[in-house]
Amino acid sequence: AENFVVVNPQFSEVRMVSNFSNSTYHSLQLDFTKRFSRGYTVQSNFTWSKTLGDEEGAGQELIDSFRNLRDRRLDKRILGSHRTWVVRNSGTLELPFGPGKKFFTNSGGVLARLLERWQVGVINNLYSGTPFSIRAEVSSFSHFYTEGNDATAMQVGPMPKRGKVTKVADGVVYFPDLRQVRDPAVAALTNLQGLSSASTLFAIADSAGRLLVTNPAPGTLGSLQQLYAEGPGSMRFDMNLVKRVRIGERREFEFR
Repeated sequence: AENFVVVNPQFSEVRMVSNFSNSTYHSLQLDFTKRFSRGYTVQSNFTWSKTLGDEEGAGQELIDSFRNLRDRRLDKRILGSHRTWVVRNSGTLELPFGPGKKFFTNSGGVLARLLERWQVGVINNLYSGTPFSIRAEVSSFSHFYTEGNDATAMQVGPMPKRGKVTKVADGVVYFPDLRQVRDPAVAALTNLQGLSSASTLFAIADSAGRLLVTNPAPGTLGSLQQLYAEGPGSMRFDMNLVKRVRIGERREFEFR
């Protein structure tokens, strides 16, 4: 008889260990730096990139998340470290106080040491969103539940890749026009012992009720790419204040 469950039913588990994974990174990088004569510097850079691979990690570890060892290309995708773009702007400004500066230019002694060589620095980083998966909380004989659950949903409509952070009454949502509905597969379940009504299978539909993603049918893999969507962007702003004091000709004290 044909075997529809496992390839080699005489084995409970078979593992093949090798250096399977690979990844690629390509980017366009632009950098602009301007140093001004009055003690301030401006630097800006922009990176537009793509990071692709079938798995990621920086150490030697056993990974068993391939959905189909006969076709590992199914798992080639955007990696979690991917950022579509990054913009960095930074600058430093030496405050115009002390000898030879615009203010207190004729100061001397202790007053000059206190007023001179103050510097302000700022760094502003803008990042595109972090990739994330739309997962199916199901597994099969050929793809058991793994850490992080790499099983993805079945795409049946134009699922958006990016949403918009929208405030609602009890918090925020990222895809305001999407909603959860009962998965169509629930209708095929038996009502014996309340199985159909107890099912927790949900699908995602648009505002008009059209299905976009569903759970994969038994024995199949989801067609939606892993790490399919991209989360909201983020910003980080840092600032520092530095004071330098000369101590003789060869020493300097710095307060940051």
